[in-house]
Amino acid sequence: MNLFKKDQKHKSIKLLLVISSILIFVIAAGYLYFFGICDFSYEIPKINFMNDDKNDNIDQIQDSSSRHGQSGWSGFKLAQSFVPIKQTLTKIELLVFKEGNPPGVTISIREILDGDNITSIYLDGDEIYGELDADWYSFNFEEIELIPGQTYYIVWDQVEGNNENVIYWVFGENNPYINGCGWKNIGSWVQLNLPDYPKPDLCFKTHYALL
Repeated sequence: MNLFKKDQKHKSIKLLLVISSILIFVIAAGYLYFFGICDFSYEIPKINFMNDDKNDNIDQIQDSSSRHGQSGWSGFKLAQSFVPIKQTLTKIELLVFKEGNPPGVTISIREILDGDNITSIYLDGDEIYGELDADWYSFNFEEIELIPGQTYYIVWDQVEGNNENVIYWVFGENNPYINGCGWKNIGSWVQLNLPDYPKPDLCFKTHYALL
């Protein structure tokens, strides 16, 4: 066998491996750029929840954190499903942090992912204090009637922003909330599936009003 040809063949294989590695890196970098997964390595301080309204109580909660956040922009949406036990919803809390100086995010409650909003509220990026400093933020609604046992969705929509100016929604992994799951929309809704973070659920608390 011609040793020159054999050497050329080995060089071609090595070149293909190098090109493949570069393509994998570019695809991964593109995912991070467009769909906003951010890792912050310090420990999120324990949040001691205190009711600011004695008529409010927590119904559903997912406060297990992987110390990572998920976000996106330019039409990319997130959602977390939940199943209430109580008949009302007065407030939700989300564990979030920001990077840079992002515009705000609209938070909505829906019965169907592609359906109409039952209610919605806007959180301005300026209201989130501290860069890369995760904390719980409250969204107060007029009292909403819910059907216990039925699935509802918390929908997150940050239309503007970029990889340097964005708000992140913290998530936990390994299905910490068994009554729902995370979702994403890049043209259509699919379950949230993140590399290295199986079965993620986004961090939230729902509150109900005592009768």
